[in-house]
Amino acid sequence: MKSRNFIKGSIAFSLALSMAVTSVSVTNIYNASAAAKIKLSKSKLSITKGDTATLRVKNAKKKVKWSVNKKKIVKITKKSGKKKEQVVIKGVKVGKAVVVAKVGKKKVTCKVTVKKPIDNFKKAAVDTYDSQCILLTLKKADSKLKEADLTVTTKSQKAGKYHNQITVKKLVKASAKQYRVYLSRGVENGSYVNIKSGISTADAQRKSALYVDKEKQLINENLKKGSANNIVLSDYVNQAIGNVRFSLKKGQSLPEGLSLDSKFTNIQGIPTAVGSKTVTFVAKDELGRKVELKVNFNVFDETAVVAESQSLEYNWTQKDTDDAVAYNAYNASALDSQKKYYKDIEINPVGGSGVYNFTLDAGDCPEARLSTDQFTDDAAKTKTQRNGTSTTLRLPYSITEGKHTFNVTITDAVDTTRTTTATITVNIVKTYQASGAVKSSNGNKVTSGKVYFIPKGAKSLSEAYSTTIQDVESSNDASVTNYSVAVPDGTYTVKVDNDVMYEMANTIKVKGGNKVAQVTVPEKFYAVSGKATYSDANNQLKNETLYFELVGDKYEHADKSTAAFYTTTDKYGAFAVSLPSNSYAVYFKDEKGKDKYFAGSLVVKDKDQVVTLKSSVERFKVEGIAYNGTAKDATSQVMDVFANTNLYFYNSIGKAKKVTTDEMGAYTIFLEGGNTYVVRAEVEKGVLRTIGTVSVDKQNATGVNIIYSATKDTVAAAAVEYPIAKLGTELKAVSNGCNDLVWKISPTEADTYTIDASTALGCGGAVYVFDENLHLVGSGTFDGDNITSAAAPEVTATPEVTATPVITVAPTIISTRTPYYYEDEVEEKHTVKVTLEAGKMYFVQVIPYAKSTSDQGQGDVAVTIKKYVAPVRYTFEPVRTYPALGDDDENNYATSSPSPSPTPYED
Repeated sequence: MKSRNFIKGSIAFSLALSMAVTSVSVTNIYNASAAAKIKLSKSKLSITKGDTATLRVKNAKKKVKWSVNKKKIVKITKKSGKKKEQVVIKGVKVGKAVVVAKVGKKKVTCKVTVKKPIDNFKKAAVDTYDSQCILLTLKKADSKLKEADLTVTTKSQKAGKYHNQITVKKLVKASAKQYRVYLSRGVENGSYVNIKSGISTADAQRKSALYVDKEKQLINENLKKGSANNIVLSDYVNQAIGNVRFSLKKGQSLPEGLSLDSKFTNIQGIPTAVGSKTVTFVAKDELGRKVELKVNFNVFDETAVVAESQSLEYNWTQKDTDDAVAYNAYNASALDSQKKYYKDIEINPVGGSGVYNFTLDAGDCPEARLSTDQFTDDAAKTKTQRNGTSTTLRLPYSITEGKHTFNVTITDAVDTTRTTTATITVNIVKTYQASGAVKSSNGNKVTSGKVYFIPKGAKSLSEAYSTTIQDVESSNDASVTNYSVAVPDGTYTVKVDNDVMYEMANTIKVKGGNKVAQVTVPEKFYAVSGKATYSDANNQLKNETLYFELVGDKYEHADKSTAAFYTTTDKYGAFAVSLPSNSYAVYFKDEKGKDKYFAGSLVVKDKDQVVTLKSSVERFKVEGIAYNGTAKDATSQVMDVFANTNLYFYNSIGKAKKVTTDEMGAYTIFLEGGNTYVVRAEVEKGVLRTIGTVSVDKQNATGVNIIYSATKDTVAAAAVEYPIAKLGTELKAVSNGCNDLVWKISPTEADTYTIDASTALGCGGAVYVFDENLHLVGSGTFDGDNITSAAAPEVTATPEVTATPVITVAPTIISTRTPYYYEDEVEEKHTVKVTLEAGKMYFVQVIPYAKSTSDQGQGDVAVTIKKYVAPVRYTFEPVRTYPALGDDDENNYATSSPSPSPTPYED
């Protein structure tokens, strides 16, 4: 029995095992068949009218045939793939339809529901600090929104319809439901803007805040009694929409003789009474927005003195803190006239005689000074006041953070009863250094542009603290700081201005110390590097600035230096720059300042790349050594080179290319062929000396050495002889932009001489004086064509009686008042004051200013050389009046007035 049961059990087990194996095999076959089954990527789909979607057949072995049962509701817009296995469908009309895909005899379907579109735009607003940016807020997140979907139009404040379309330049996602829509141009203040996508639409009006600048919170208007005036008040109000009308604040009145004009915009009239009066106006624009403006009217004449009060604010930087330590220590032992000061504030009174005495009440800042203060060099440092037409309040480095008030009493030097006070309020704000790296959202370093730190409550971008992004060699090294800006305590919105003005998602807070903070641009930038060459790839564009301009902006700006992105090639012609995905026109500026574009465009698309930029411009390599040649003997002269020196190669029209020699005096430069260049070396900062000429053929050249010899007097190659006999005479020469303007001087007697220069174009310049060994012995600069600017009043040899104080005495009494002394210095300001020896040769070189050192000014240049005349101190005795003999009428006096006694003295 047991044996039979065992056999039966064995047979049953074997059968079960066989069935199990068979079952597994069948299942595998079924699964394999199922894996190859034809499917549609979606069996159900819901889209909005006007939107598109993609469907794809899986495992298609044959060509797919597509169809739609209701073509008025859904249509197929595009087919793709080798077997047409993919299509794009579009919702045409609200309703339901079925999309059918047939592969051989097999059909697969997708039920499509087309929904009614909804307005998904919640609101729009023009960015407060960027008129080319619209902040668009959605009701629901929409990751599919793109630039091509958007239409932007504007209308003026008073226009009825939107009619002026603006191109959408870029769309940047700020958050899930907010986008920043950047436009090709700005929206005018007061204009309305409409943004639309399908039926989604939103309107906004640009309403920049109406405000008065901080430094214009109190406007000073100095008016002469009896003179007509027209004061345009709207000049002081910013960002008004439409016309601004002014009214007097309740209880206010204008000075006698003045009134608002019929349009309520200007102050007109003739003031009839002297004195100072502060009036508050209310400015109102066409939107009804209001702001207050305070105007201090100072009415003066020859009998009344008035002066402006000022309210100023200065940022105390880390550099000021560092300087303060050194300058405070220096000031402790220096003569007062030699001390260093933090800021100078000009005080210019008007009225009365025009000559004043100034007395400072320094408040909590006793080390403050006036430029008219005089201190004797003794232990007590006795102070006196010097008269003048104006004075300068000098703030010391010991000044502390916070507000300080300085009162300057101004007294007429002729009549001490004429007096006024100028109140200067200064707010010193401590600032800290915010610095770090500017990176894109994918971590690449942003290498060009400008960073703005916008304080909370700022009315416009002009109130932001800004800095330029530094282009560093390791452009993609996130650890390298490439921005630094001084800001006071506060929380800042941060913007980066490149092709558009990106805004960092987070704010940066600065509190009580320097801040290291990364600025992140909400856009992907990609590293583009390589080399730039001329038409011959062996000739590189070395040390040249490359500009990367958006192709769409190529003809928008007259000044191409406004290109969004730029970088500088190194001494090998290599460059590196970070750019967002776009197409760029790349150019550099040639010797004539013209834009030279590289062929084609640079396309950056979602990846880093290495490229070669080849220009059609032809230039040839010239290299050699620049020898100084000023050594006394031939042996050392061989080693005497212009090491680490800037060389400028001037062409025939005064434009120059710059190259820096190495420590051995070697240079390599690429120049236009068929030209001869004047070569100048920068022997001192800003001082150029002609060292020779170089002719360039249309081929590369090596061993082009420039050998300078002092014995050739090359610095005076185009010199005009200036005999000492012509001292005081103005002599002229003509600058053609690349010639030296040098005058020779050989003084017959040792003395101090003044040298003044001017240009016909009034562009200013620099003057350098060399000795016979061409060593610099003096230098200076001049502004415009103003060669002398006497700050002190003009004093004639015999002043009129009214120019001196009159002391009236009783008929029988002679005055016993302390004599009054009036002192003044008449000091001319000269371009250069230098002491020269007798019998030696000197050279005076004049370099007219232009746009840069490499572009010298052209036109007439005049030089006047004469002996230095020390300032003159005039001492005036008081005018005393005595009763006429035998006359009892107290108004009938004999009057005598002294003559001034000039006494020359040195500083």
